[in-house]
Amino acid sequence: MKKELISFETKPTAKTITIWMALFSLIFSIIGIFLLIGYGLSGNKALLPMGIMYTILPIFYLTIGYLFIRFTLWLYNKVAKKFGGIIINTQDKE
Repeated sequence: MKKELISFETKPTAKTITIWMALFSLIFSIIGIFLLIGYGLSGNKALLPMGIMYTILPIFYLTIGYLFIRFTLWLYNKVAKKFGGIIINTQDKE
């Protein structure tokens, strides 16, 4: 049985993917917090810019990621209308 994926709802799909991105980028934010704590405890000036970068850049990553996902899904919908969408072959299991 063939099924064709002809369009995506861009907003909920982008939100779902961005939530997954947030879970993975949380790892970097935690590293950044530890670097900032290390800077506070040791006074090592090299830890401060790295800590700030690891803590703040995931916010930019999520914002830009969300916008690019929305754009990519919108573009897919336009292309799929003209040329057809992704075709998936499925089979019923017994």
